[in-house]
Amino acid sequence: MKNLEAFRWGCYAAGVCTDDDGIMLCPFCGGHNTHHAAVTVHDSGGENDDGKETCVIGSNVVSRPATREEFLGRRNDVVISFWCETCPAVWDLQIVQHKGSTLFLVDRQRTSLDDIESTCESPIEVALLRAIVATGDIPLDAIRPQHVFGGYRLDFAILHNGRKVCVEADGHDYHERTKEQASHDRARDRALTLAGWSVLRFTGSEIYRDAGACASQVVQAVVDEVA
Repeated sequence: MKNLEAFRWGCYAAGVCTDDDGIMLCPFCGGHNTHHAAVTVHDSGGENDDGKETCVIGSNVVSRPATREEFLGRRNDVVISFWCETCPAVWDLQIVQHKGSTLFLVDRQRTSLDDIESTCESPIEVALLRAIVATGDIPLDAIRPQHVFGGYRLDFAILHNGRKVCVEADGHDYHERTKEQASHDRARDRALTLAGWSVLRFTGSEIYRDAGACASQVVQAVVDEVA
């Protein structure tokens, strides 16, 4: 990118528009009240080496080693996470260097149940998704599977009623987690909480035993008024 104009054209090509004054518009509602929530830099390392992820959320800087498989584009990139006051929507602009070119990618929402289910990565995610949809309390366009925020991939991001809720369907029970998995989950949950998210985690056993009860807790976090 040689200059700001090239950056703006790249954003436009990716589906992020600006007004005549260069102010970014929300790609979902077209509103002006957009804010960046986090900036994440991925360094994929060498040919056989693990890389590094650095995430800046407000005044907090978190760095951690990360394997190449964790990177969105499997290469060096910068991910800028935004949110909108009007919708409220949350989206990511990913800027990737690849073979001498700069690519601009925007995480987009999906609006049909088939589209949403197609991106689920496990049967327990599908079971939880269907239970949430069956409540009728959360619209489909508020549910975003495999949503990326601040360098983290969320099983489900639910953006509704002015709230941001991360819902995780863990494939293992809590007592089966390794120390490394537990430490990563705690760091991840803290980063999301600092960025204004509520985090709900359900084990596979909880979902298989009573997906409806899990969905009711999600509805309570997203829809119900806080007592």
